[in-house]
Amino acid sequence: MTLSYAATRSSVWRWYWRSLRRNERHRIAWLTWMLGAFLVGFGLFRGSSSSSSATVAGLGASVFLAACFALYPQLRFKPQVRTLTFLPEELRTTIKGQSKTYSWSDVASIEEDGGFVIIALKNLNAFIVPPHAFSDSVERRALVAKCLEWWRAG
Repeated sequence: MTLSYAATRSSVWRWYWRSLRRNERHRIAWLTWMLGAFLVGFGLFRGSSSSSSATVAGLGASVFLAACFALYPQLRFKPQVRTLTFLPEELRTTIKGQSKTYSWSDVASIEEDGGFVIIALKNLNAFIVPPHAFSDSVERRALVAKCLEWWRAG
């Protein structure tokens, strides 16, 4: 099966926060980076000022990094039409004339959420297929079932 669709910035934004809430690997990596940013900010100001200034610096570094992480998917956003081909052995994607192939073993999860089909990859990227890419909910559910079958077999 082949689908063509264009993502929206809002769907990418929604996916990022959803992934952070539901994906333990994403959450642990995010929290580790926030702790690291806090410790660096705190450590830079600890020797030269009061501990409250160092704490504020650590919190500021963490907030700055959190903002950068949230904005990064928006910077990488591609509004062009993407073609996504689902095969028993792999997923193929083409956007702006560039193609990439992922095996089912590269996939971390496959879910439906509010009409969207989300195929999350182990590298913390995801395909966010909007409802309008499908002719109806029956087609969407059939695709999800087939993808789950291939993913579990791969």
